Amino acid sequence: MLDFEPFLAPASAEDLRDEGVPFRVIGKVLCEDRVAVFVFSSHTGEWRSYGSSELSNDFALDALYERRHYVQGCFCWLLEWMEKLLMLDAGTMEFSIVDLPPGNDERRLHILGP
Repeated sequence: MLDFEPFLAPASAEDLRDEGVPFRVIGKVLCEDRVAVFVFSSHTGEWRSYGSSELSNDFALDALYERRHYVQGCFCWLLEWMEKLLMLDAGTMEFSIVDLPPGNDERRLHILGP
């Protein structure tokens, strides 16, 4: 395991039915060749695994040091030198990798919400 990154996430519809203050904690686990996600729910009081996605070694190492962004229900990690974006859909807990336009750099790329 290269990294474990815990962070708060929006409560699910199921969590919102609870009394009190609902919350979820996502744990992103980065390994040499894959990324996995685990979610703790205040509704159940338990951690749940949502599977993993394969990554190349270079991709995993770059994702280790990138800052997380949140926009329109997705957590994003900009992998600048690879011109890619690692995205985690907070609703489905599925990862995807998005190719960025060629020739972009951090000074010109903005992640915006509605």
